[in-house]
Amino acid sequence: MAILLFALVLFSGFSKGGKGSAKAKTVSQVIPTIVTDVDGNNYSIIKIGNQQWMLQNLKTKHYSNGKPITEVKDSTRWAVFNSGAYCNYANDTLNSKTHGLLYNWFAVNDSQKICPTGWHVPSDVDWNTLEETLGGESVAGGKMKDTVSLWSSSFGGTNESGFKGIPSGCRTNKGTFNSFGFYGLWWSSTENYTSYAWYRCVNYNSTDLFRHYYYKRYGFSIRCLKD
Repeated sequence: MAILLFALVLFSGFSKGGKGSAKAKTVSQVIPTIVTDVDGNNYSIIKIGNQQWMLQNLKTKHYSNGKPITEVKDSTRWAVFNSGAYCNYANDTLNSKTHGLLYNWFAVNDSQKICPTGWHVPSDVDWNTLEETLGGESVAGGKMKDTVSLWSSSFGGTNESGFKGIPSGCRTNKGTFNSFGFYGLWWSSTENYTSYAWYRCVNYNSTDLFRHYYYKRYGFSIRCLKD
């Protein structure tokens, strides 16, 4: 029931990003190198069109200068926290091994930078470019969804792009956890009004790549993009 209620709230104001929905042949290539964050975590790289994306969700606990990002477990504290924070989904460290960590948008926007040197959190425009490369909003999500069994169910998921999008869920601005196994949500670096920022979402029952803005205190995944 919690997942259903969240879905109604989350998608009621969705705007689908980019223009058009023409079919396009996906051009992707795994890059035979890895990128390592400041904590020593390694990430594979996929080239999709002219962009190079990390193949895994970010899991660093430090900014690129080595300064720690605050871990916030308590839901009440998360709901009022106004600077960079991260958490494991459900505060279970086992989840981060596959799904990476969840970050609020203040960590995304911190001047200390959360992605490794030479990489950045994609902007709203960067996400639009990926969407257009994959043929438009109505098919891009399906091409981004991994075909592994992490999804509770997955309509139209092909991973044709090689992006390997997984359903890592989120943490709400009230500190509760939701949608694990059903939604993959990633921040953009682009603010929308004082309290909101843009993000992208793929979900279990659609091939769409959804675009919307939500509270900066939400905890979403991060995929870094090469500069």
